[in-house]
Amino acid sequence: MSGSSSDQEVCARVAQILQRERIAQNLTITRLAEGAALSRQGVSYVERGLRIPTLDTLLRISRVLGLDLAEVIKEASRKK
Repeated sequence: MSGSSSDQEVCARVAQILQRERIAQNLTITRLAEGAALSRQGVSYVERGLRIPTLDTLLRISRVLGLDLAEVIKEASRKK
């Protein structure tokens, strides 16, 4: 089952928001990955939109960043 282009755009914006926040917090991909118990490569793939992350992965990343995942998704959905 493939998502609509709108769904794909929201997914891409979620990844951009998470990356933007990581950079704003001066956090390396390595530190984020360690804190989220994920691989560095996995986090990199998510940020670059090369992989569609599971809900668990998004929750882990957002938790390390101190973000409410629901708010991140709302923000990503609002942008046009």
